[in-house]
Amino acid sequence: MPQPTPPAPGSPVLPPPVDKPLDGRELAAARAAIDLARAYASVNTVVEGWLESPTQRRPDIGPQMPTVYSHGDGSYSCDRANPYRVTDEEDAVLKAFLDTNKAMETRHLVDASGVTNVARVVGGLIERYEGRFAAAIRKPEKKGMGGYYIRVRPAEPGL
Repeated sequence: MPQPTPPAPGSPVLPPPVDKPLDGRELAAARAAIDLARAYASVNTVVEGWLESPTQRRPDIGPQMPTVYSHGDGSYSCDRANPYRVTDEEDAVLKAFLDTNKAMETRHLVDASGVTNVARVVGGLIERYEGRFAAAIRKPEKKGMGGYYIRVRPAEPGL
């Protein structure tokens, strides 16, 4: 008896052919299996189209949050061209968010940055530097509600 050939990658896996007619339940189960295989194949294709690299955002989520770019040695910009030298405490907070996509509660940000008054330091980043960093900073609306998040990336790959 010849061995069945495995399906090509990405093709739906269908039930084997049958020699006898299917009753109502078997026919319904076969149709459901085919529908499920087709749905899986279409979802897999869509997901592969969304994520070309692990750091790329899905297009259905909307525009990306503005980014603060690190130029090293405490220099940051929002346009990769006009950096500002920030304070040591602000630098520590921004470094805590460098290359991470996680929001942090105050206590976690204190641990990650070593800064004890996070609200004051983040407020300074929002108010100073002609307000350039304000759009890239999300802070909690109320205590315990959402945490802090700043999207920080290197200005140049490998920096």
